[in-house]
Amino acid sequence: MSEQTYKFNVVMTCSGCSGAIERVLKKTKEAGGVSSYDVSLDKQEVLVTGTLPYDDVLAKIKKTGKEVSLVLQSSIDLVCTDALFAGIRSNRARRFLDRPIALVPACYLMFCTRIRLEN
Repeated sequence: MSEQTYKFNVVMTCSGCSGAIERVLKKTKEAGGVSSYDVSLDKQEVLVTGTLPYDDVLAKIKKTGKEVSLVLQSSIDLVCTDALFAGIRSNRARRFLDRPIALVPACYLMFCTRIRLEN
């Protein structure tokens, strides 16, 4: 499975809360499946990059007892893929297409980092 990045909103009230999440993610990183993570108490968010599926990462964070929700990621890479197949090369067209595609629930999990459109 290719590497994905997930951003979660997590209710954390103290450094103990963020520490609990960091411990769970550290163990997951050591076991494999997570390549990097960032826990921000100030922003109330957790950023996780790795090959684990979304549901597995969510379960690991929920294991701490914290309230968690996924922040929808930009579907820019999905749009790039679709735009390439359609022959669309302009960034302006890509941005125009990005907004409606981002509203599709599953699109935020699809990424393709190999495509770069021309300006």
